[in-house]
Amino acid sequence: MPATSFPPPDRGPAGPAGDAAAGRPLLVVAVVGFDDSAAATMVEPLLTTMRNPIEQNALEALRILDDQIAGRVQVPVHVVLSSELIERSSA
Repeated sequence: MPATSFPPPDRGPAGPAGDAAAGRPLLVVAVVGFDDSAAATMVEPLLTTMRNPIEQNALEALRILDDQIAGRVQVPVHVVLSSELIERSSA
């Protein structure tokens, strides 16, 4: 997957060839987002991100709360929900 290159922090901006043409290495950064917001598709390169089941999270939280209020659950409840990796061009 392509990554984005940046000049070292003590250097100024670099063009497409960067400082590599002058024999100075570039820093390569791979970025991954979280929660697959709409912004992930509005940037270049497109942001690779994790998609989490927000609606399912809310439903589980309400179910657990209702069970606790009704006295059906007396111990901590652990729920594992799956996430999905949305691969785009940033990482």
